[in-house]
Amino acid sequence: MDIRKLGSGNVGATNVTRVLGKRFGYPVFMIDFVKGLGAVLIASTIASNATRNAAFIDLCAAMAALLSVIGHSYPIWLRFEGGKGVATALGSLYGLNWIGAVVMCIVWLTVFQVTRYVSLASIAAAAALPVTSLYFLEGS
Repeated sequence: MDIRKLGSGNVGATNVTRVLGKRFGYPVFMIDFVKGLGAVLIASTIASNATRNAAFIDLCAAMAALLSVIGHSYPIWLRFEGGKGVATALGSLYGLNWIGAVVMCIVWLTVFQVTRYVSLASIAAAAALPVTSLYFLEGS
């Protein structure tokens, strides 16, 4: 079965869960999450072995995060029509700033439980990130 021809036509975890259920949707979410987290951790490790310059290491990690989401959203092998990148972005964020990722998860779960809309929960979680980041920057 081609998931791109079912439901929303998206290859991401949300559509897989809607069409095939949690048994398949949750593993797809985890794979997408680990894709983003792995990219950040690998880039950080390689950069750390190359230099001790913290700004360079952070830049490499951020570029890996960005490129993993772009690669997920526009994969060559799917004619540049991939997922939305939410799970991959969350995995990347977890690698960059785990506190921000945890706060986003709490916001996402809360909004989703109240509204049952994945898209609204994702938007609310994304909006919570700058607020969380500013809060923790102020505290430092």
